[in-house]
Amino acid sequence: MFNRVRIAWILVLVAIAPLVLTAGAFGQLYLSEQRQGIDRSLEDRAHALAAALDRELATQVQLLAVLAESPRLDSPASIASFAEVARRLQARIPNWALVRVISTDGQILLSEPPRPAAQDNRIVDPETFQQVVATSRPSIGGMVNGREGRGGFAVRVPVLRGGASIYVLTAVIRPKGLAEALYLDDLPPSWHAWLVDQSGNIVTSTGPARLTGHPSAGFATVSSDGPASISGGKLATGEAIRAAHGALKQVGWTVHVAAPMSAYARIRTMAWLGMGATLLLTAALALVAYFLFAREHRIQRQREEAMSRWQRMDALGRLTGQVAHDFNNLLMVFQAGISGIERRQDDLERRSRLLSLMKDGIVKGAELTQRLRSYSTKSKGTIERIDLVDFVQASRLLIEQTVRSNVVLVLHLPAESCPVMVDAKDLQTALVNLCSNASDAMPDGGTLTLTVRGAGTPRRAGNGGIVEHMEIEVADTGSGFDREAAKRAFEPFFTTKSGSAVGLGLTQVYGFAERSGGGVRIEASSGEGARVLLSLPRADVISRDVQPISRASLPKRVLVVDDNPDTLQAARALAEEAGLTTVTAGGAEEALRILRSTAGIDALLSDVMMPGISGIELAEQARREFPSLRMVLMTGYSEKLDQGHALPCAVLLKPFGRSELETAFSSLDGIGGSQVRPLDSPASTSNS
Repeated sequence: MFNRVRIAWILVLVAIAPLVLTAGAFGQLYLSEQRQGIDRSLEDRAHALAAALDRELATQVQLLAVLAESPRLDSPASIASFAEVARRLQARIPNWALVRVISTDGQILLSEPPRPAAQDNRIVDPETFQQVVATSRPSIGGMVNGREGRGGFAVRVPVLRGGASIYVLTAVIRPKGLAEALYLDDLPPSWHAWLVDQSGNIVTSTGPARLTGHPSAGFATVSSDGPASISGGKLATGEAIRAAHGALKQVGWTVHVAAPMSAYARIRTMAWLGMGATLLLTAALALVAYFLFAREHRIQRQREEAMSRWQRMDALGRLTGQVAHDFNNLLMVFQAGISGIERRQDDLERRSRLLSLMKDGIVKGAELTQRLRSYSTKSKGTIERIDLVDFVQASRLLIEQTVRSNVVLVLHLPAESCPVMVDAKDLQTALVNLCSNASDAMPDGGTLTLTVRGAGTPRRAGNGGIVEHMEIEVADTGSGFDREAAKRAFEPFFTTKSGSAVGLGLTQVYGFAERSGGGVRIEASSGEGARVLLSLPRADVISRDVQPISRASLPKRVLVVDDNPDTLQAARALAEEAGLTTVTAGGAEEALRILRSTAGIDALLSDVMMPGISGIELAEQARREFPSLRMVLMTGYSEKLDQGHALPCAVLLKPFGRSELETAFSSLDGIGGSQVRPLDSPASTSNS
């Protein structure tokens, strides 16, 4: 599940990554375009303001030039009559603070309004006065603050008569009209504009009026005044700005227009917000796509699981039919045997033959149930030391009966011993399944080669150590496996056979190999046969010699517990055949009462699966209360046993005989089961 989620998120990230890069590129492009747009607007406004201010100054010069053409200034000038004209004109143009007529030698002939007597006769801004006298051309002076602190600039034009300057007409103009031109451009509220004269003093600005006539650094500083350039800078308040400037053609003045850097920051913020919204939308769409994908994947998995369940149920149905057929055959043997014994009770030879057939039926029934249990069981059953060479030789007849008649069986066995620690019945079932599958792969005949390798292949064990393994190889000359079939060969109910094949043979082999601490693998290619290699851990100890069972090693009195009356009486009969005195109980509660109230009971034989308190729980409780009690459990199936649950006693698998019962009790050595391991019983009813 984690891997699927990780892959899905990787796909989502792969899908989002190009969008993120694209959004980032478009964001940068948008930021650049918006920044350039503000810069272009600054330049356009600076040039527009410069042109408007140029027109305003030209208008002032033209008005003064018209006044200079007045005949009242003809020589000899009628100064008194000209004064009246100047007053009227000044009343109509309130920004004209002062009008003067000055002789070319610097004498102030007329001043409107009149000069106070206390004032000296100096000419303010003499440089522009001398320029007009020398060139006979109009001139505009710089910004100058008067005695009252009010600033203005001088516009001077020559009074020409006969091609020569006879006077200089001067108007001192307040910058209010120029300031109105700045605001008429409709600047954004956060923008700034200021006009600087040729001396670097502020003529007018959008800032405080007190800055007029003072150096422009008191309002703002910019890093460059190059032509048509955008400059960085900051206001006197410390606010960062970007500014453009435009030069006035009439005079060496410069107008500046500036935008705060916060305007650029707002654009950047809006761009990031837009990009973030795009990414969030993309992520949301990706999440929706992921959940839709996950939902579709889940639906597809459900469909596959439903189909798999149907296939398993179909296979289980066929398996149930086969099992029912085999058990019915066994029941037929018992039915015929019982009927024959009842009809001819005096015919000892016939009765012996029928009893022998019934015993064989019990063995086959026990093997059938054990084979079914081996498909799903997790417990290891009876682990014993087995020599693979001897085991394969002993199983040759069974294998030859399993394979087709047109299949030749070839054995390759080493000369040395190949000991392993496994369950003998599970190993035999695994060999039969492997050989049966190999035979089915050769319907037209072929060679089945069974090889045992005793070289001791080292493999890593579950505890991290290195353990030598023996190998059994089953090779055929059949149709083989394709790659996909080889991958799925060990899956339950998977089969490449047609007809009623169940698909559990290799599953049993895989389960047996895992339980035994080994492994199994397939080496095959389509059309070239198949090799199945079963590896099993090498035995590192030799089992003790089996000693004859001593009657003295058996308990004297045993409590037999089973909730089924028939199996209770059968177990009681086996115990009595072994020479044991028996006491019976129909359940765990009754058994505990008997143990607590009856003296002399030194052994317990109990079924595992019982209502209420199970046999395992009974054994655990009895171990706590009666530590010296010998205990043996008997069962046909137990989930705890299949899961490898540790038990404080020996276990007999039904059906079992008297000899298996005697072996189980004698293995306890009279010490209450502290050295006991679970036992699997051969399916035999022998009384010897």
